[in-house]
Amino acid sequence: MKFFLMIFSFNLYALQFEIENPCTQRKYFENIQLAENTNVGELTINFLLKNKISFQGTQQGINSIFNTVTGIEALEVLSDKEMRAYGWCFKVDNQVAENYPDKIVVHNDSNIKW
Repeated sequence: MKFFLMIFSFNLYALQFEIENPCTQRKYFENIQLAENTNVGELTINFLLKNKISFQGTQQGINSIFNTVTGIEALEVLSDKEMRAYGWCFKVDNQVAENYPDKIVVHNDSNIKW
């Protein structure tokens, strides 16, 4: 009796991805199986296109999602010395990212929130 054992390795990552609409607080969420070496920028663009969510930006950075304001419209002057600037930031595993989305490679069981 001959016995054959075949092992396949696909190196897929399980990842949680979430974007919250700041105006409606509606969350768009998906568990995603990804191939190795996928970055946050690639993942984000693919998610937005797949879900037909309006956006401006590239893998290198997102300017607007859900038609949020950009440019001077995203600035709020509070006083002569204080101003707020609104825009899109993201967290990876509950840590605010300190690099561009295309520079951060997703790891196994990562959690990404915009």
